[in-house]
Amino acid sequence: MPRMFQTGPLKLLDRLAVLTVLAAMLWGLPIVFPMGSDPPVGDRSGGPGLRMTPAEFSALADGGQRVGHASAPVIIVVFFDYRCGFCVKANRDLETLLARYPDHLAVVYKHFVDTSGAYGRNYLVPEGAECAAEQDWFVAFHEAAFANKAVLTYARGDSLIARAAGIPDPEAFLACVRSRRYFDRIRAQRLEGLRVGVGGTPTMFANGMPIVGAASLPTLDSLIVREFPRTSRRVPKP
Repeated sequence: MPRMFQTGPLKLLDRLAVLTVLAAMLWGLPIVFPMGSDPPVGDRSGGPGLRMTPAEFSALADGGQRVGHASAPVIIVVFFDYRCGFCVKANRDLETLLARYPDHLAVVYKHFVDTSGAYGRNYLVPEGAECAAEQDWFVAFHEAAFANKAVLTYARGDSLIARAAGIPDPEAFLACVRSRRYFDRIRAQRLEGLRVGVGGTPTMFANGMPIVGAASLPTLDSLIVREFPRTSRRVPKP
């Protein structure tokens, strides 16, 4: 049970905070949990809300498809689903920020896909993204998937998106998808997300700070700039 419901009677301000969070979740609004000083890290099974320790975030940022500077001081791990409407905007904003802060930001993309379909079509496009990465073509495939949402559930949706992305070796791509070798990785990423409290997409962790929902671009910008080293906080915006 989430920690905030384990205490005694809530004070008025605490009750208002809880109601605000519940209302935001109900209406699908982004919930951002910026941390000034970090509280003790505990069980996140009730949903994200506490900044991770550096060790926890390092483990979370390991794996996934990383885009951006190899030694960027700010890393955003984003759990997403290509079928998620809010993820389209979030992805567009992340692309903007990657272009704005090329030396200071990296994004790690992790799939959060419904597992109820087992080997069903929900996995085809995410597996295609992983197969495209074998040819260093993840970014192009990723962008094409969001730009061609109408074909996501087609039986050949992955191949159609690969064609739109201009995959260099279509035969190798098709063989990779047919092998299903990334199915377990994609399923494991969803389970990993559930363990850290992800309940929907998009959910991001900026250097361990959780951001739930499609936060506005200015909000994301200000949050990640706060994570820059002090000597880098005056990065000029193009």
